[in-house]
Amino acid sequence: TSGLWYRSRPQQPVVASLAALCSRSIASKTPIGFIGVGNPKKLTELLQCINVLEAYSGANGIHKKVKEGSLLIDSSTVDPMVLRELVKEVEKMGAVFTDAPVSGGVGTAQSGNLTFRMGGVELLWFMGSHVVHRGAVGTGQAWKICKNLLLAISRIGTAEAMNLGLRLGLDPKLLAKILNTSSGRCWSRDTYNPVPGVMDGVPLANYYQGGFGATLMAKDLGLA
Repeated sequence: TSGLWYRSRPQQPVVASLAALCSRSIASKTPIGFIGVGNPKKLTELLQCINVLEAYSGANGIHKKVKEGSLLIDSSTVDPMVLRELVKEVEKMGAVFTDAPVSGGVGTAQSGNLTFRMGGVELLWFMGSHVVHRGAVGTGQAWKICKNLLLAISRIGTAEAMNLGLRLGLDPKLLAKILNTSSGRCWSRDTYNPVPGVMDGVPLANYYQGGFGATLMAKDLGLA
């Protein structure tokens, strides 16, 4: 499997037409379409819609070398409509394309317990422990956008509640325990508490390094 990582340009508005971007080339010494040539399985995880379009449909995109019967999987979090248009182009080449947005964070990735939403389970079981078939191409993106909208809300609520408790003189570990055994329980509180010292093994206990950044969350909320 060819794993491709392409660092994006500054965020740009999502465009409605593939034609507007297909003429763009990828800013890379090695054209992305020529990475892993001969391997029928390719997995990409890119930052923004424009990067996905460039990677697959750009002047040096994957479509230049893709072979009939190839399996192309994209784990980016982007506009569902972009992928629904892209799959039409890929299918013309006789290849199979699916979106498989991923969740779980850095620590989960390191332990091989990521969650994917897609159909090609035989490939992604090597990287995750939860692979869920969720329908046609683009549906996975819709799921991911809904999930991250709720995650952002719960993260903000958790931070505000913990901050209020600290200002009122409460012990943060005890406050977290109480919240996690009441109606205030959620993933942001019992697995990813934002107060340093409350939990081990999370970015918040490592000077906020190695986690899902606010910039990426803002990008995902822009899709909602």
